[in-house]
Parts: sequence; structure tokens; C-alpha cells
Amino acid sequence: MTDWYTRCSYNPEAKQRFHTAARLRLRHLAEYLGFAPEDYDLRSNVAGIAVSGEITLHCDTVYVQVSQSCMGPENGVLVRTCKGRRDYTGGAIISRRCGCSTIRRRWRPRCAP
Repeated sequence: MTDWYTRCSYNPEAKQRFHTAARLRLRHLAEYLGFAPEDYDLRSNVAGIAVSGEITLHCDTVYVQVSQSCMGPENGVLVRTCKGRRDYTGGAIISRRCGCSTIRRRWRPRCAP
């Protein structure tokens, strides 16, 4: 089990574990939402040494981004609407930022695959 609260900054091993676990959880979320592998992109940006980077599940109607926020551990997941997989700015916020532990649970954003 991943400890979502272990800081990734200046800790490459923790960052690798964080990215691996987040990619796995987002892949499971995509399956739960009924998306086929060709219906979404799963990206990982490890970024610099001082930050966690982010992992993004990007579908045609929604994207979910996981990171360790500088605003605290309960602000690491952002869920937004989007208009296609080339929309990187997003639309309305479906779920305000919530903790990374949220993606452990089975929840379904308000979107249609």
C-alpha cells in the first residue's frame, strides 16, 4: 500500500512509488468508468526534484490529475471536464481538490464515457 503523504520532494524513491501507485489507481479508475485503453491517455510528468510532479488521466470528457499539492496533502486530486484529449486547460471543476487517498475508494465523477 502506498503512503500518499510521504513527501516526494528530494526523495526520488518516494516519487517513483507515488507515480507508480497513482498510474495504477488512475488506470483502475478508467476501467471502473468503462473507458477502453484507447479512450484515454495516462501521462506522468515527474517534474523537478523539489516537487512530486503529476499523473494525469485524460479522456474526451474529463481529466483527473494527481499530485502532491503545496496546499497540503488533502488537495492532491483535481477532476475537471474537458473537450477532447487536446484540451489541456479544462472546463468546469467536477470535484474540488481532494486528498490522494480518495482515489483508493470507488467514486465516479459525473461524466459519461
